[in-house]
Amino acid sequence: MTTDRIVIPPKKILLSLILEYGMVWIMAGLCLCLSFIVLGFIIDFRFYFLSIFSVFVIIPLILAFIYFYHGLKPLTAYNVIPHSIEIDNNDLKINLFGGGGSDKDSTNEEGLQENRRQIEMKNYKVSKIKTGTDYFLVFMNSPVEGILHVPVGCMEDPFHFKKLFNYFQHSLNENIKRQ
Repeated sequence: MTTDRIVIPPKKILLSLILEYGMVWIMAGLCLCLSFIVLGFIIDFRFYFLSIFSVFVIIPLILAFIYFYHGLKPLTAYNVIPHSIEIDNNDLKINLFGGGGSDKDSTNEEGLQENRRQIEMKNYKVSKIKTGTDYFLVFMNSPVEGILHVPVGCMEDPFHFKKLFNYFQHSLNENIKRQ
């Protein structure tokens, strides 16, 4: 079972990372900022500077940490590269497509030369699955960490998409049983 070519916009990946990993920390930074504003009003004007510091230094540092720690994990970074997901005999394979020349060269629909690299993941472990309105996210923790973003339109037949979701769900259940 193979999906069509998938490319996820980086904004969508970054938003899902912020919602998953950073929302608590960003809310804590905003509460800190609001408390400094209140303290500046009640106690001393200098607390306003701490409020500005928290908005322009602390919150961007939180966002940078999320990007560098979670966003650059290999599986998460594969989402923004044109790729397809292939499942064969309980092995997950991610086919990466791109320009240049190495690995297996092929010709795409426009007649342009492109290379294809296949990443095989055997004995992978799904830690959780989150569903959205037009996608589902597969969080993996072994052998490659990261998030695999699977949009609804990645397969022409909705039955195959449901089968793909059930496959990841079954893998999650197997991982839970092993623990």
